[in-house]
Amino acid sequence: MKLRRAIALALLLALALATPAMASHEQVKKVLSVAKGELGAPYALRSDAPNSFNCLSFVAYCFNQVESGTISSEGVATDYQKISSLRKVKAGDVVCFTTVSRQKGMPPYHFGICIGSGCFVHALSGHGVTVSRLKDYKKRFIGAMRIF
Repeated sequence: MKLRRAIALALLLALALATPAMASHEQVKKVLSVAKGELGAPYALRSDAPNSFNCLSFVAYCFNQVESGTISSEGVATDYQKISSLRKVKAGDVVCFTTVSRQKGMPPYHFGICIGSGCFVHALSGHGVTVSRLKDYKKRFIGAMRIF
């Protein structure tokens, strides 16, 4: 399991270093378009993407529609500390949250994609794919990562 996470992290890092800035902008726009296109899709703990999503499968689906193999559940879960300040989060960043108020060393339990204007899109139990305000999750925010 640790080896798979290390491999996923290495692949994410290699992709991030190899992606030109101009391509990044276009890729972010495409990810956001895919994410917004899934608004209203149902939530399912055991995802059946693209018919239903949990928070991890939703994030992976959106990125993999733009570039296949870009992200996996393991990659999201192991690389969440790249951006530690909510103020530094930009559109296209994967945002990570705990289930309770932020505590040092707490693993992420919920994920979404920042869409800008202080909002993010995510698959939420009982709501499906929806948009929420980042400030409503501020106490649970533990980090973010920039893929493109």
